[in-house]
Amino acid sequence: TEWLNPVGLEIKPEKTRIGHTLKPIEYNGKTEEPGFDFLGFNIRQYPVGKYKSGKTGGYKSRLIGHKTHIKPSQKAVVAHTEVIKGVIKQYKTAPQSALISKLNPIIRGWANYYSVVVSTETFNKLDKTIWQMLRAWTVSRCGKVSQEKLRNYFRNGTVKLSNGKERHETWSFQTKDGLHLYKHNWTPIVRHTLIRPDATLYDGNWTYWATRKGQAIDTPNRVAKLLKKPKGRCTWCGQFF
Repeated sequence: TEWLNPVGLEIKPEKTRIGHTLKPIEYNGKTEEPGFDFLGFNIRQYPVGKYKSGKTGGYKSRLIGHKTHIKPSQKAVVAHTEVIKGVIKQYKTAPQSALISKLNPIIRGWANYYSVVVSTETFNKLDKTIWQMLRAWTVSRCGKVSQEKLRNYFRNGTVKLSNGKERHETWSFQTKDGLHLYKHNWTPIVRHTLIRPDATLYDGNWTYWATRKGQAIDTPNRVAKLLKKPKGRCTWCGQFF
């Protein structure tokens, strides 16, 4: 608070707490659980054995006895579940295709946002929860559900993903025409690749920077095209070449 005062900023008490990322601590007469939430993520450290332990940086690195995990926060998961529950309730009497078309962008967008952290377990739990919601949705339409009635809404078959790959799914929420509900766990977890310590935007290594953006450079003409594309301005820092 003292540090922020000179620049005219102040801490919002209801959004601020003292905590620890590895262990519970006592503060102001109550126990603060380890970890903290930020922008929908939960950041926390977990004690682990030597084979999974993180390490300190530098030449003489050492084991630190814990590992940092970033996951979707519980608050974000609950909010996402409530949104999906609301859509299913709103589309209680709508065609299956309309419900799927409404849910797919919601699920896909949420999964993409959390696809760079430890989300596999969360994705699987969400998919199970949604399956149960949709089964209840079929009960409200068909009465007492039998396996035969469920097969009108849940089907087995091969699903083609957005990355071009195919996977076989059982009991997938799908129409007769093949329109299927997107699952969270279909989104691959891709870790963010840290920038090399010796790399800089001004080192002229266009191959490295273009590859990070998914634009592989293989010929001098390709370099020229990339430079022309932003009209000579760097897309990262805004400076002209």
